Amino acid sequence: MDRQTRIGIGAGAVFALVSCFAPFLGLLISGPILFFCGVAAIWGLWPLAYFLFPSKKAIVGYWSGGAKRHALLLGFLLLGIGIGGLINSNNYAVWNAPPSTGRIVWNFEETASGRGYFLNMQKPSGQEPRIVGFGAHGKNNSSEPINDFDAYLRSDTTNETLPIYIVAAEASAANVCTMALPTLPKDTLGIPAFADFDIVSYGKPFPINVLNADAMPLSKFLNEFVPFTVVMKYDGKDYERHFSKEEVDRQIALLEKLTAPITTPHVVKKSAPTIAPPPPLATPIPPSATASPSNPDITGKIPTK
Repeated sequence: MDRQTRIGIGAGAVFALVSCFAPFLGLLISGPILFFCGVAAIWGLWPLAYFLFPSKKAIVGYWSGGAKRHALLLGFLLLGIGIGGLINSNNYAVWNAPPSTGRIVWNFEETASGRGYFLNMQKPSGQEPRIVGFGAHGKNNSSEPINDFDAYLRSDTTNETLPIYIVAAEASAANVCTMALPTLPKDTLGIPAFADFDIVSYGKPFPINVLNADAMPLSKFLNEFVPFTVVMKYDGKDYERHFSKEEVDRQIALLEKLTAPITTPHVVKKSAPTIAPPPPLATPIPPSATASPSNPDITGKIPTK
């Protein structure tokens, strides 16, 4: 293999590394593959050491190669950019496949990537935003019920834990419009086969427009509870999903956009006309029980005997 081709391969590996690490510097997505890219980059670019102090003749000789050689080098560069972009897009199943979660399929990866919400936030007027809690959607993807489900939320900063509730309906619920309430898993009849369900970390219903007294200030949540891990136990196994600070920050940014004032064109109702209040009524003067010259009745007359 000639020197120019070798340098092209090394340059392609460098571009793959740079494209992969630029947004998430220091985050190892795939150890073996990135290690191979690093080795290829060192091996390929090693001949450039000969050009640190080159002579004019060496430079001219290097760039006087045929067009095919330069095209091959450019091809390797583009290949490196493509590999890096594919890694960065989070769509390459080999190293981005989520860990197995058994019979339950969760929406963790979807919400963590910004295509949904795993936090509930309220933003009172003139006050700091507050985090109500964590939420996720799951589905029992099997034909058998799950009767041993249990879960909790754990702070990776303080090791504080919060119980996880299943949103469950009353046994007498008439239809799907009946309000479902957060319920401890032990107080439910289990997760039926092929059932969709939701889990939350707050034990009271969450009215959107009513301030939740148990909500945690955003600054406290970020300082004391982030990053955090969801720990789930079912089918005799433990499953965990770690939520990093970067994923939480991305989620907060999405929620703040939702709670911001509406700036896009939208239709509003007409303001109700202001109605002037009626004038106050005159206070009637009650007639005196006993009229006298010093205390006449309401007509001003002194009663006659």
